[in-house]
Amino acid sequence: MRDSKGGALRIARKRGACYSAGSNLTQTGDMLEFFRKYQRSFMIAVAIVIIISFSFFGTYSALGSSDGKRDEVVGRLVDGSKLYDSEVRQMVAWLGKPEVFRRLVLETGVGATIAKTEALRGDWDARLARARGAKFYVHPVRKELDARQVWEKLAPGLKGEMERLEGDFFAAWTKIYELQEGVAPELVQRVLAYHLQQASLPMDPRLLHGDFSLFGCKTVEDWFGRNFLELSAQFILNGAALAKKEVSREEARADFLKVFGGQGGDEVRLWGRALGFLRAFDEVGEAVLLEALPFEKVAEFAKEKAVLDVYRLPPELCLKDERERVEFEVYLKLACEPSDGLPEKMLPLEKVAPELTAAVYRISVGKLELASLGASLSLKEVWDWQVDEAHWKELQKQFGWLKGAETADGRFALLEKLEPARRRAVDAWSRAQMVFERPEWIDSAFASAKMEEKEILVSKDWVDGIEIREVQPFADLLARGGEQLGCYRDGGSLFRFEKVELVEEKRALSFAEAKGRVPVEPFLEKEYRRIRERAPSLFKSESGEWKKLFEVRETAVRMILPEKDRLKGWMEGTLASLKVGEASGALWSVRKEEQSKERNGGEWMNREAFLLQPGEWSPVHLSPNGEITFFFVKERVVSSEPVLEQIQFAKEALSSEAKQCFADRILEIAMKKRALSCPLRIEEERQG
Repeated sequence: MRDSKGGALRIARKRGACYSAGSNLTQTGDMLEFFRKYQRSFMIAVAIVIIISFSFFGTYSALGSSDGKRDEVVGRLVDGSKLYDSEVRQMVAWLGKPEVFRRLVLETGVGATIAKTEALRGDWDARLARARGAKFYVHPVRKELDARQVWEKLAPGLKGEMERLEGDFFAAWTKIYELQEGVAPELVQRVLAYHLQQASLPMDPRLLHGDFSLFGCKTVEDWFGRNFLELSAQFILNGAALAKKEVSREEARADFLKVFGGQGGDEVRLWGRALGFLRAFDEVGEAVLLEALPFEKVAEFAKEKAVLDVYRLPPELCLKDERERVEFEVYLKLACEPSDGLPEKMLPLEKVAPELTAAVYRISVGKLELASLGASLSLKEVWDWQVDEAHWKELQKQFGWLKGAETADGRFALLEKLEPARRRAVDAWSRAQMVFERPEWIDSAFASAKMEEKEILVSKDWVDGIEIREVQPFADLLARGGEQLGCYRDGGSLFRFEKVELVEEKRALSFAEAKGRVPVEPFLEKEYRRIRERAPSLFKSESGEWKKLFEVRETAVRMILPEKDRLKGWMEGTLASLKVGEASGALWSVRKEEQSKERNGGEWMNREAFLLQPGEWSPVHLSPNGEITFFFVKERVVSSEPVLEQIQFAKEALSSEAKQCFADRILEIAMKKRALSCPLRIEEERQG
């Protein structure tokens, strides 16, 4: 019974559930039918509600903060109108864009004006400390891989501006900001990585993951700080309120699209105020008018040119210091006939010091390095050659400290125990000898070597034109007609000389050829022994012994050589001769060249040329570098260059100054009316 009753109960419950579900479905169907019937009316009602909502509350929502908070009043502009927090924040966001910051703050002079406010002093001190304490990447092994040096090369002028930070901080800091704009930190990183790869060094993890931005500054706010940007934003809005320059919504929208790449909404109205601010500054700058006539007169004077015939000594006679003067005087003593001025003749060849004579040869020369030829030999080949009994004896003759050994193994053991420097010397000599045992190697190398035709000077102790260490054997071979020069060894080099031709027999050298080779010390020693007898008190010590030359050199040189400036005196004589149309008969002659000079306060010739009239001669001038010159003024030419560029430059300078004055005036008014605050303050009044 229980089962049948329970089953009946379950069936009854199921039927009730079905009835309830069916009832609900019927109700739902009725509702859907109702909505379907009146759906058009419902859609119209919803649309009206949405439109009304946007009309009444859209503007407030746009000007309100993005996080749903109410827009706060943070101050009053110079015209008494309210300044809202959202306006300042939006303007600060725009100034974070480098091109906008440059246009609104730097180019107008606003930045330099605001930077002077007391509220920003702490910000600038912090940035100065940041620059002083900046740490640039330096490779732990290759210290020349320095990020600071790379920055200075990629941004020329950076080093000088960094040194100026202690003075006019904001001007230098702004210039540094502008210089680094054109250099991506990643480029500095890549340059350092490239040099590291070139040096075959492993990559430094700090180089891969380090921060290479200058002073760690990445954004405009990093460079100038939030306070500076907020003050700049307030300044721009106050300047717009003061100037009251109208900018149409269409113009503002077009410029907004160009700058930010979007149509904008209510931001366009705020951007229009920024454009009005810019327009006021542009009008101030363009109001500067300049007359061309004064510039033309100044250009005629400043750009006037003087055409000169300039006379100067040959380069070898430009004696820069006392050492060169002594060398020249000794040369005159050993190679030229005596003269108070510059000599007119050389001594007979047999009386000229041998060191100042040379023969001239023309030859075709090829050069090989023994080390390069021997480098192709393997280490085993060198060892086998060295431990050979006959070669070991050669090594012992060459290197007296090399001990004897009975067997090849013993010789090898001795070589292994040598100090590294001695071992390298033995190996280098061995390789050279092995090369000579293979003449075919040498012939093959010379066949592919480049032969150069040269003219060389060969003297008693030196050769000029090629590097020869042992001069006398080489000179003897040349004197005998160049035999045995097909393969000539000199130190670690092999030479092949062909087409040996004597161009000039031994002759006296000019001073230009002899410079640096004049036997000054032997001459002075010889003359010192001769002249010291004249004044023993000057050259003897307290013990009665003759002093060494180096102890009394200055006094001895004054007695041995003339003290007067021989070259300047000769140039003055040459000038006098030219004035009357005569020519000098010395071994040397002045060099003449035509030059044009402009007015310039630097070089003496530029100044002197405009103190003289055409047809006049200048006095002889001795420069600190030893150059002695004088000149003749041929004519003066007035410049006819256009002055538009100078006018434009002057106008830009004056325009910039006018904008700066305008910015200073706006700051003065804004400060008087307390229209700027740092940090921003929230007023008691709230917008309802």
